[in-house]
Amino acid sequence: MKQYNPKALEGLKDTIFSEGESKAIAFAYFLAEILDADKPSNDKIVVIDDPISSMDHSRQSIVSHQVADIMNDHDCQVILMSHDISFLERVESYLDSSTSSQKLEIRAEKRDFIPFNISDYLTDDETV
Repeated sequence: MKQYNPKALEGLKDTIFSEGESKAIAFAYFLAEILDADKPSNDKIVVIDDPISSMDHSRQSIVSHQVADIMNDHDCQVILMSHDISFLERVESYLDSSTSSQKLEIRAEKRDFIPFNISDYLTDDETV
């Protein structure tokens, strides 16, 4: 990814890559940047905003593993934002037992972050 030349494909992105493929390439570049061995990793804060939108299930699974790997690296703090609860659950399932995480949300009627409780969003067939 370090030798990637976007100028060579300028103007062709929409005809070559789907939106999901474009996001996957952008995420791969992002990973290459934050995992660069030449850059010190101490005290990194990594912000990841909805990395799986428009991706197929197989890419979503790969990204969830990669995000969990970053979170398991205790030299950095990760802030992961997503509207996809199943993605957040999948990432959490891949975390090491020694990795701590805190789930927070913002609701329209609240001004501050509040603890995220998945049961607030789950329902049964009867309710639907």
